[in-house]
This record gives sequence, structure tokens and C-alpha cells, in this order.
Amino acid sequence: MELLKHILIVLDIVMSLAILSVHAYWACGGTKLTEYVLPAYKHNYKPHLMHVKAGDQPPAWAAWGVVFCFVVQITLLIWDWVSPNIVVRVLLGVATLVFFVRFIGETNVVGIFKRERDTVFAYWDTRLYTPVCFVFALSLGALVFIG
Repeated sequence: MELLKHILIVLDIVMSLAILSVHAYWACGGTKLTEYVLPAYKHNYKPHLMHVKAGDQPPAWAAWGVVFCFVVQITLLIWDWVSPNIVVRVLLGVATLVFFVRFIGETNVVGIFKRERDTVFAYWDTRLYTPVCFVFALSLGALVFIG
């Protein structure tokens, strides 16, 4: 069981660092690949979130927010590895819930129940972003329960 815990922690840290790096790049003003990561609306579905273009200020703040969350998550994973306790378990449980909610989505453009399926973002959301959220939810949830 300890080996499984260490494998899950390393997997989560590596995935977190990869996602953190990309979001830090965008937060610093990078614009490459933004057409793949900003939800697009081909049909007339009303967006639940503010629809913004690449380079606008709100996405930079959102990207820094994601960077901060992943730094906290990596810290919790390392802390869980070194000195597991109930506070870490609760916070990792919250992270599990966040990734599971992202996996489910908001029914228009993100998640497994999205209606928008004919855009570049929808293509990548189906094949990469949603499955990664599911893997995070499973692995973090497993860490919470196997303690």
C-alpha cells in the first residue's frame, strides 16, 4: 500500500508541475496555444462564465490562481508523503472534489456532459483536459482514503 501511495504522489506532482508550468506561461502573457484552451461557442449556448479573448487581464489572474492552487497541491502532496495528518487529508479531499466537478463539467462547453462538441477546445477537452481531471480526482481520492 505504501508503494501505491508513493506512486500516486509522484504521478500527481509531475502532472501538477506540467499544468502549473503552462498556466504560469499564460499568466506571464504567453499567447501560444490559447485557441486550444479557451472555450469557444460555435452554437448559441449562453456561457456560464465570462467569455474572454486571449491576452485579456482576467485570464492572467485566473492563470495565476491556477498556479497558486497547484503549488498548494504539490505542497500538500509532499507534506502527505512526509507527515500525513487529517488537515492534509481534508484539503486533498477538497482538491478531489474540485477535479471531479471539473470532470463532470457545466453542461455547455466543459466536462463529460458538454453540448458544444464542434470546436477545437471541445476536441481537446474530450481527449485531454477532462480525462486528466478524472485521473487527478481518482488519484487524489485514493490518497485520501489509503492514507
